[in-house]
Amino acid sequence: MGHGLEQRTERVEELKEPEVQEELEETLEELDIERTAAVEPASGPVLVPAARDDWRPEGIQGIDVSSHQPNVNWTTEWNYGARFAYVKATEGTTYRNPRYASQYNGSYDAGMIRGAYHFAIPGPKFSAAAQANYFVDHGGRWSADGRTLPPLLDIEWNPYPELGNMCYNMSPSQMVAWIREFSNTIKARTGRVPAIYTAASWWNTCTGSSTAFKDHPLHVAEYGVSRPDPLPAGWSTYHIWQYSSTGPFPGDSNVWNGTMTALKNFARNSTTSTGSSGSGTQRYASTGDLTGDGRGDLLSRRGDGTLWLYPGNGKGGFSSARRIGTGWQIYNQLIGTRDLNRDGKADFLGRHVDGSLWFYAGTGTGGYQKRVRVSSSTGWNQYSDIIGPGDLNRDGKADLLAKRPDGKVYFYPGLGTGKFGGRTLAATGWGSFQELVAPGKYSGDGRRDVLGIKADGTLWLLQGTGRQAGVGTLFKPAVKVGSSGWQKFAAVVGIGDNNSDGKEDLLGIYSSGSLRFYTGTRMRDSTGVKSRQSLGSSPLGGYRLTATPGDFDGDGKADLIGSSSDGRLWFLAGNGRGGYGTATRIGTGWHIYNQLAGAGDFNGDGTNDLIARQKDGTVWFYAGTGKVGDGSEGYRKRVKIGWGDWNQYDWVLGPGDVNRDGRSDILAVHENGGVYLYAGRGDGRYAPRKKIGGGWQKFDQLAAVGDFTGNRTADVIGRQPDGSLWLLSGRKSYSRGWFLSPNRIAGSGWDRYEQILGSGDTTSDWKVDLLAVEDSGSLWLYRGTRFENLGLLPGTSAGSL
Repeated sequence: MGHGLEQRTERVEELKEPEVQEELEETLEELDIERTAAVEPASGPVLVPAARDDWRPEGIQGIDVSSHQPNVNWTTEWNYGARFAYVKATEGTTYRNPRYASQYNGSYDAGMIRGAYHFAIPGPKFSAAAQANYFVDHGGRWSADGRTLPPLLDIEWNPYPELGNMCYNMSPSQMVAWIREFSNTIKARTGRVPAIYTAASWWNTCTGSSTAFKDHPLHVAEYGVSRPDPLPAGWSTYHIWQYSSTGPFPGDSNVWNGTMTALKNFARNSTTSTGSSGSGTQRYASTGDLTGDGRGDLLSRRGDGTLWLYPGNGKGGFSSARRIGTGWQIYNQLIGTRDLNRDGKADFLGRHVDGSLWFYAGTGTGGYQKRVRVSSSTGWNQYSDIIGPGDLNRDGKADLLAKRPDGKVYFYPGLGTGKFGGRTLAATGWGSFQELVAPGKYSGDGRRDVLGIKADGTLWLLQGTGRQAGVGTLFKPAVKVGSSGWQKFAAVVGIGDNNSDGKEDLLGIYSSGSLRFYTGTRMRDSTGVKSRQSLGSSPLGGYRLTATPGDFDGDGKADLIGSSSDGRLWFLAGNGRGGYGTATRIGTGWHIYNQLAGAGDFNGDGTNDLIARQKDGTVWFYAGTGKVGDGSEGYRKRVKIGWGDWNQYDWVLGPGDVNRDGRSDILAVHENGGVYLYAGRGDGRYAPRKKIGGGWQKFDQLAAVGDFTGNRTADVIGRQPDGSLWLLSGRKSYSRGWFLSPNRIAGSGWDRYEQILGSGDTTSDWKVDLLAVEDSGSLWLYRGTRFENLGLLPGTSAGSL
């Protein structure tokens, strides 16, 4: 293998891909010369083969062979110490080892653990998926019988100059993508990622020292050394080392890095470690609440084929596991589906190694009923991922989503019986996602979503739309919701509501069996703002009154207005980045007012306006012009709109459209806490006042913040003397008032501020922000989030399996 390449005469048929020209095949036929197998071409460092003697490193000995070893006496090799074997099955998409059956079966009959390998011919004309399928169809299968090694990809120096340089004229990114496609296809077909045979110098050169395959078993080649060093990038240890191509065994000689027990466990894909490296993975699935206690549970198929249930404990972890089945090694994927047959109990699916799909109806007590075949098709192995996200198209039936290695995603509508209707192409371009996760209603909008994990470990949300299936209709464009690090898990599952807070959670499972629990938030945070950001000394210092009129000068950016103690009025233009320009004087004589507020577009002319309360209790309206500078103060001559009874109010606010009639309103808060609405008529006047609430006297600061929550209603922020911050969220329709009951969004700390202002969208991100001014004059910006976050709290340890 590899450092054991076959004679060129064997390769003529292997390169007959449909795209390869006949003249290339003829050229290859003429080149009937034998290459030494495993050695690197002379253009690079040469691996010096060991002398033909009986030296061998300590460990479990093995062998790999091809058609060049046609008459191996397997009993002799067993007696000589070989305990495992890899046999060449295929190369390209047309060559098959004519000795494969006798060698594969002969090694097994002698007592060895054996597996098949494929010699890769990567390149633009040589499809990775086609080669992987050809390999599986002609010997590259795997079973968890403890006697079958995982499929092995032999990828190394190009032995054919006609196909380019040592890397087949492929860039590192192209080579990594080719290997990934091969791996995905093998995993979909067999249930295991392939082991990779390579050498450090080739790998680091041709993949750019990629670490993307560190979760794949490594079969490393290096001769004439006491131990392979360095290893290919990404691996800290190896599973198998090919240490010689000249003996002591025929073909190439290998050694397993661990005990015989570990080798057997590796073959059956259990979690026992091999020396210092993990040797396999379990299969996991979350069905939601399988036990009927309202908590998210976990299924685990172990390497010996036993099926285990880990009941959720309602605290972000699991109770003691109990075995609920045996013989489950026949499945290469378990699929949690929630309730497929609409009997109110969680169900799940199993994909058989032969490509068939089977339905297991849950009993609601942690068990399952007799399996039922989903369809007559055995084509389900074409998919690298199958997930049960729930009801995607909102027809009341749980659906299935399946992704092929080429990135095409198919939607299978649930029939409510445990079976599915015909598939529909739902998305393309999902090939960059190495794993799909069904997280339930992750975003909190009531629709089912999907998460995707990329090779770089980033986590992406594919938010469901609830629409009918079709390309681009079922999901919104992907949005990154998690930075690098998710690749560290052997599996990530949507565990349902495991901590009993009414929101679906995620569980990360390490290859060691350790668990990390991520509390779902449904993409809502608790405060509505990010951590504060210093803006330096406040430009509001020395101002007796301030107003936040939104965009006052017509440039689309939120501005500030302040009145100094000498009665001058100042304008500070927002820069759209959270800051403000130099103050410009836009008026004098404003010392007569004791309240100043932005009123939105109160007269309906398309520009934002001001209202001011005079010390005698009258209220005056200043229509904005949308222009400041060049002789314009930004407002027209004042108009009296309120007579001498407005001094009864502690607060006069311009919150925007409170009563949902499309016009800006005025809100006044009485000293006894009563809340009064002066509904704007859209012409600079208002309707008679109407009391819409009470109890607001508890707040010592009030700020009209606009649409703080993102639900298209006018909201108000209030601060209590203890420093707590409260949201008074606007309603979409009248119900005992136009505001919901106060909701505390911060427990303390806001009493440090002299002023809290609803500054509007100061950062041009379509979310309204808060400004806070300390007594010292320091100004702080709190960027608004509309209570949206990335959907997860930081992970916490949840024990181990």
